[in-house]
Amino acid sequence: MLKEAGMEAWQVKKVYLAGGMGTFLNVRAAVETGLVEKSFLPVAKAGGNTSLQGAVSYLKKTGQEQILEKDKLKEITEKMQVLMLADMPDFADAYISHMALTEFKA
Repeated sequence: MLKEAGMEAWQVKKVYLAGGMGTFLNVRAAVETGLVEKSFLPVAKAGGNTSLQGAVSYLKKTGQEQILEKDKLKEITEKMQVLMLADMPDFADAYISHMALTEFKA
């Protein structure tokens, strides 16, 4: 994703780890295994099920609050870019090469 954005890891100010993985993820462990870039440790946060939290938050708003929130969401979606990582030619190789998994010994 950094390559696609033309950025270096040190330029990233916040990383949100969301979804099922982000609900129970230990960020430090994710960094130690290579799942998350080391330089992201101070800026990464496990966010849990953010889509559900967002939907609940929106539904709790009323009237003008919902209109303002809807406008804000529209602005965000117009700036978004969807990246299909599986379709990127170098993704699988980069993903595997950055994993620091070692043999588990009981």
